[in-house]
Amino acid sequence: MRAALLFPVLTCAALAACARFPEVEAAANPAVGDAPYPEFLQLETFDSITPPTPEADPTPDLESEAEALKARAEALREFDPDA
Repeated sequence: MRAALLFPVLTCAALAACARFPEVEAAANPAVGDAPYPEFLQLETFDSITPPTPEADPTPDLESEAEALKARAEALREFDPDA
């Protein structure tokens, strides 16, 4: 019984996977297919790129956020759902 039901379900799923979706095809930009491939960069190029330094030191903000999260965690530990 189970195998007899499995075959039609899998057949319907396979047929649905072959369906075309005109809304998706209409939304596709035809110029994308004609666009040139991007240039590949060599690994050495990535090694020479340095990330920009932040304007301000983020440590105080991160420490205050960490303290707020610790306080929230402590409040959740003390929470009694039955009270």
